[in-house]
Amino acid sequence: MDRKRDIVYDIPSVGSLMWFDGMVIPKTAKHPDNAHAFINYILRPDVVAKISMPRDTLMPIWAH
Repeated sequence: MDRKRDIVYDIPSVGSLMWFDGMVIPKTAKHPDNAHAFINYILRPDVVAKISMPRDTLMPIWAH
């Protein structure tokens, strides 16, 4: 990527969540393939369910 990308979070007039989480990989990461594999693992529906269910939180993960 040669372009700088801005990240914007807009709050709708009807309200919004109080927070959001994000997983990112720095462009200087020494092992980006491992980082992608970890993120893909965490986002598996069965894994994210084990993480979110005991905490009464919802994760926006859809089964394909």
